[in-house]
Amino acid sequence: MKESATRFRKSVAGKVASLKRSSESAANTIEAWLDLLIAEEHSAADAKLQELPRVSELSPNSLRTLAEIFASAVDFNLSIPK
Repeated sequence: MKESATRFRKSVAGKVASLKRSSESAANTIEAWLDLLIAEEHSAADAKLQELPRVSELSPNSLRTLAEIFASAVDFNLSIPK
């Protein structure tokens, strides 16, 4: 799991870097969601979920980027706990 999480993080690094140039706060929010997505223990992820910035605070472009990142997570068998 750790190897696929590392590969996933590398695969989306360009999208996050591109977003960071236009909105650092949005990129930071997305990075926080990425941390949740690749959390190895779902109990730790559940606790972290309460601390995350709200997705509703993101711009439409940032939301699109986040959606693309989540969509690509499937290729790495990653998901957010329910």
